[in-house]
Amino acid sequence: DAPEVVEEQITLTGATIPVLLDPEEKYFSKVATERISRTYLLDPTGKVLWLDVDYSQGTQRALQKGLAVLLGEQAAPPAEEYVPF
Repeated sequence: DAPEVVEEQITLTGATIPVLLDPEEKYFSKVATERISRTYLLDPTGKVLWLDVDYSQGTQRALQKGLAVLLGEQAAPPAEEYVPF
């Protein structure tokens, strides 16, 4: 969407998280070919640590756990529990 539309939605929802825009799709084209819902968890260097293609309750729980690990609030799960993407 256009930056103005996104800004309006952010204002309407009261979101306080950073929202990254890519109007020319320079970065989007590196990870996708269509516009479908995606949630990414990036480390401070921009490396994709986790992603999902929906925003179900299960995705929300996984994202919350990923954020807790990234912020050092929770230990990372054992390697055998990771699911590659």
